[in-house]
Amino acid sequence: KKGDLNNINLNNALANAFNREQVANSVLRDSSVAANFFVPIKLATGPDGKDFRDTSPKYFTEGKDAAKEYWNKAKAEIGKDKLTIELLFEDSEASKKVAEFMKAEIETTLEGITIELKSQPKKTRLKLMDNGEYEVCLTRWGPDYQDPMTYLELFVTGGSMNYGGYTDPEYDKLIAKCKSGEVSLEERWEVLKEAEKVLLKGGGPIPVYQTGASSLWNPKVTGAINNSVGVPYTYKYADIIE
Repeated sequence: KKGDLNNINLNNALANAFNREQVANSVLRDSSVAANFFVPIKLATGPDGKDFRDTSPKYFTEGKDAAKEYWNKAKAEIGKDKLTIELLFEDSEASKKVAEFMKAEIETTLEGITIELKSQPKKTRLKLMDNGEYEVCLTRWGPDYQDPMTYLELFVTGGSMNYGGYTDPEYDKLIAKCKSGEVSLEERWEVLKEAEKVLLKGGGPIPVYQTGASSLWNPKVTGAINNSVGVPYTYKYADIIE
């Protein structure tokens, strides 16, 4: 809804203009992984007993040369060869590092694009997003439950977390089909894969990295559970061995 940002070729240019592996391995260096996907690794297992990612493709792998081609197409469509885009991010150390890296990568790869960085406290960032007062934002999502839908339903038309106003009738139809209860578990799983494919064809979110974290535990503590969804830790069964 902001300026030329509804151009799919521009979206694809931005999505391919930076190196995700470097974001994870050189910028963050905290066990985060490059995200050429939207539904995370090790979130959910399908009816086939395999992780969703193990049987789903990667996206935005075309590289910087392809990004330049997309940008050339976008320039012809929007009638501009220079563009300034504001990148909103929160004032955490990790977000700052990633935003600065992406600015350098995008400006180097896509000649004529300038990225203006805007750092805000998390609460302010969320308010700006909720009000639609931003252009591009570095944001994140933590899963509420172990199913791809906890991510994919974010981008249905009119969704409360669909800050960018993404809309695609095909995508909405696929998500509705998954939630209808009228398909088998096996068919639902395949429809979820198709929904991710539609979402990432251009114009939707641009995945950057899947967050990693490290924690130090006293070996005397037993029974604490590290959760992959919901609250980070459960201490109900925790005990201390003297």
